[in-house]
Amino acid sequence: MHDLLTVCVIARNEEAWLSDCLASVAPLGASLVVVDTSSMDRTAEIARAHTDRVVTAPWTEDFAAARNRVLEEVETPWVLMLDADERLSSADPHLVAEVLRELDLDGVALPVLFYDGPVLLQLMRQPRLFRREGARYAGRVGENLKLPGSRWSFFPRPELLEIHNHGHFGPGHAQRGSANRNLSMLEDELKRVEEPEHRTHILWQIAGEWLRIDDYPQAANIFHLIVRNLPADAALRAPCFLGLLDALVGMARFAELLEQADRLLSDYPELKVAWGRKAYALNKLGRPAEAKEAILKGLAATSHLTWMKGEDAGIIPAMWYDLGMTLQQLGEFPGAMYAFMKLKEEASDWQGPIPVDRLVLRLLVEAGAMGEAELLFREMSARNPQAEPALLEDFGELGHPDFALDLMYPDKSAKVEVLQ
Repeated sequence: MHDLLTVCVIARNEEAWLSDCLASVAPLGASLVVVDTSSMDRTAEIARAHTDRVVTAPWTEDFAAARNRVLEEVETPWVLMLDADERLSSADPHLVAEVLRELDLDGVALPVLFYDGPVLLQLMRQPRLFRREGARYAGRVGENLKLPGSRWSFFPRPELLEIHNHGHFGPGHAQRGSANRNLSMLEDELKRVEEPEHRTHILWQIAGEWLRIDDYPQAANIFHLIVRNLPADAALRAPCFLGLLDALVGMARFAELLEQADRLLSDYPELKVAWGRKAYALNKLGRPAEAKEAILKGLAATSHLTWMKGEDAGIIPAMWYDLGMTLQQLGEFPGAMYAFMKLKEEASDWQGPIPVDRLVLRLLVEAGAMGEAELLFREMSARNPQAEPALLEDFGELGHPDFALDLMYPDKSAKVEVLQ
């Protein structure tokens, strides 16, 4: 693998993240190059503990220049580009090497999973793995990869190479600092650019930065502007619509969210994430039966457009969660149970608002299946005794406080003392 693939990382003041990033790369057995763009912390020292190929370069307010500098150090036919706040999933180097040797492509998109703490927020496919020859980056921020060839696809074995990003939606102060830096760079670049398509791309990136730091009105205004002026077949139209929907969710403007989701679905009826946003709006507007239909249509939708697959893959567990909660609200308990079981099947590590077993427990209680609820309660308590108080609260909250007391105090005399 050492002579086949080089992992490249650019870093600046990344001592908090870099060690975990570089340690995650080690099992792959690839060559590793780090470019330190004049850090003022221990970034370079940490990098040298993992590789002897550490290059120091000046920071010129240009991410493309930094990435192109690290590409100058690559001597292998393939490159994997990582950010310092990312980690590579454990991979079998022999299988990865086998896939790379058989690839007749210029580059492939890898799954990139974005987290806020332990919670998975988003899954995207990004062009991170590509042939070195002729590769260059362009754009000071939100840089684009340029290759001499145009043969792109998804990595055929995505489970072998997953990138987990823990910094993009990280702690609020760090997130706001990087967003402010990016906004300043993007606004400077916008002043210099005249070509309309390029200006639109920069505006999209600016809106994305406002969205990242929860400034929803700013983001919504820019997304609105772009969507209004883009033709229906423009490549950025759907991503801008999705950004607008996210901003409207943040602003709790549910009637407008429903309207804009319907507009997006008129162009892309197979986009699951748009059905999910529509269902969310319908539930917030007190229309659960319609929300149920929207979720079912979204789950059934399939698309042959590769960018849709990237947008849709991360939302499927959330759609099963929303379907279960909606069916429970409608009193359709068997259907809700099926939805929660599908959620558990497709996302065993679900980090949503409520753990799956607790969802099932609450559903059993609400459906009056107290015997099954008690069995599940005992099983969950045995696995995690610290969760027991919250589980008992569920019984009381759902109208069964006496049952909760029975579980807490199997000894009837102890229960009487508590009640007295």
